Amino acid sequence: MIVNLNTPEQGHRQPRGPARREKSNAKIARAGATIRLGVFIALAFGCLDVAALAQAGTATSATVSKPVSRSFNFSYVVKLDSPGNARRLHVRVPLPDTDQFQTISQLELKAPGKIHVRESSKYGDRYAYFTVSPSRVKVPVEIRLTFHVVRFERRTDLTSSVSVPAPLPKGVEPFLQPDSLVPIDGVIGSLSHEQTEGLIDPLEKARKIFEYVLSTMDCGQVGSGWEQGDAVWAFTEHHGNCSDFDSLFIAMARAAGIPARFETGFSFPDQQKLGSILGYHSWAEFFVNGLGWIPLDAAEARQELKRGGYFFGAIDANRVMFSMGRDVPVVPVPQAGRLNYLVYPYVEVDGKPYSDYSIDVFFRETGISSSTPPKRPIFAEGHFQSRRLLHFPS
Repeated sequence: MIVNLNTPEQGHRQPRGPARREKSNAKIARAGATIRLGVFIALAFGCLDVAALAQAGTATSATVSKPVSRSFNFSYVVKLDSPGNARRLHVRVPLPDTDQFQTISQLELKAPGKIHVRESSKYGDRYAYFTVSPSRVKVPVEIRLTFHVVRFERRTDLTSSVSVPAPLPKGVEPFLQPDSLVPIDGVIGSLSHEQTEGLIDPLEKARKIFEYVLSTMDCGQVGSGWEQGDAVWAFTEHHGNCSDFDSLFIAMARAAGIPARFETGFSFPDQQKLGSILGYHSWAEFFVNGLGWIPLDAAEARQELKRGGYFFGAIDANRVMFSMGRDVPVVPVPQAGRLNYLVYPYVEVDGKPYSDYSIDVFFRETGISSSTPPKRPIFAEGHFQSRRLLHFPS
């Protein structure tokens, strides 16, 4: 059985954000089935040539015209060995979605279970949920996600407007609140005040915090504690991966009264057409009235110091976003509670978190540019119509 889940057409796409309600797609695949998700292309060349879009429930940022884009076929293969006495596996798999800066199409998820596709109430993150009885399926359990993405470079013209004192839009206010590992008081609050003292303009405060993170953090994955996105740990240890950089920036920005949020997905190597990806990548955004949401990538800036200034107000097209936010609520609610962030599958064995699985990520650049998006709908009369992805592990 194939389940078709259409994405709303252009003009009806709901933005990501706290206003989105938790919901489950009505159609569900039987055990051993495949879910294929398609989109009507909502991004055409020129859609991003705006100074500022109207703020109606969600805020967007002013962007420079003629964005660069890259397009890829993407394959995400998980092999899961369960304990011999396990009765049931509960699996949640993040699913990328179309937004203002990326178009997702030809999405296909294969898993040995009844698949439910849902959206998080807090951020609008889309994910698949299914259960598996290990005694009834071949081990290792294989989960396979494939899709095509057109991703646009995102650049904010920081000179196009000035910050205006005004109440924050309703959908922005939640991003001033702390997360479990992203506090805004204690040592983080004191540090933020110390670094931004005397500054009034939120853009200048954000820049000072960004510069502090770059000057005190190294891209080092030594010992334990890194990769959790723990802002206090990052401040104390002065090293970590991208999530640690982003968490320290976000915590300090929020403590300074600047809304900020976390985004995660995968990064494609620059100048490389195909290959594998070793791990996830994250970046951040902060909000300034008059400019909207402004992107930055502190870890990339630290690794490419000669281009470091570019990554304050811009992120390149070498990425795909899977989800937004921290302390992500999902249903059914895991025994461990909300998820720190969602980019890899979250697996529970009989109610307990389980991470004994392998994940392989492959990509191939396709050469579809922003000026030549697919023009046909993926769905027609309830049947999936799409060319199969080529040159992927079968």
